[in-house]
Amino acid sequence: AWKSGDEVGLLKRQIISMKEGGSFLIVPPPNPYRCPPGPYERVSMVAHLLKENNPTAKIIILDPKPSFSKQALFMDGWEQYYSGMIEWIPAEVHGGITNVDAKKMEVLTDFGSFKADAACIIPAQRAGKIAMAADINDGDWCLINPRNMASKADPNIYIIGDTAKAKPMPKSAVSANSQAKVAANAILSELTGSKASPARYFNTCWSLIAINDGIKVGAYYKPGENKINVVSRFISAEDESSETRKATYEESLDWYNSITADMFS
Repeated sequence: AWKSGDEVGLLKRQIISMKEGGSFLIVPPPNPYRCPPGPYERVSMVAHLLKENNPTAKIIILDPKPSFSKQALFMDGWEQYYSGMIEWIPAEVHGGITNVDAKKMEVLTDFGSFKADAACIIPAQRAGKIAMAADINDGDWCLINPRNMASKADPNIYIIGDTAKAKPMPKSAVSANSQAKVAANAILSELTGSKASPARYFNTCWSLIAINDGIKVGAYYKPGENKINVVSRFISAEDESSETRKATYEESLDWYNSITADMFS
């Protein structure tokens, strides 16, 4: 249920129909994957729903990673709004996930088995089939020229967004939009013989912990010789006022409206 469609509806029905005091289990994917804070924002949204309708329910996060994006901010928010409901279990504790039994609604780890009344298993990710068919991948992802987002395997192909191996840029909508503008500028320059503007990249990831409590993380980037480099970073502070958090949430709405207008106008 990581993309819109039937599985999102199924997950919603599972959560709403959970027995009183039941458990919701989520397995985030290993790095890298689309929207690094996404699984943990989903935990926040499910916790908000359960707090209203099933307050004795539990949420278990079986994480294959030792840490996650905006971790301190999320965990501080979970303690503030959903104290005692959410348990995050990293790989060093559960030892690794060995099997998922969908019929039994059970996840097996080296530590033991975890039963769920509702579950969200987000698998490991990789570039799409078209990249593999074009033979421009380097393992699961595709290498790019940091100056223009052209494929290192074929300079006539440009790669943006989730498919690109553009670390330290995360796989996010803002990153993809930023990369698309650089790629378009490079293509226009090649077609017209004009000089391309120097590449500059940007990212912000907003997340909602509770109503009117938004947090964000982001950075500015520029191309280096062999990779994209960070120029500066920013992240919400743990001790921000409720007014600041509400403003961050409202900023995310403004961003959504502006980016959709930018893409589809």
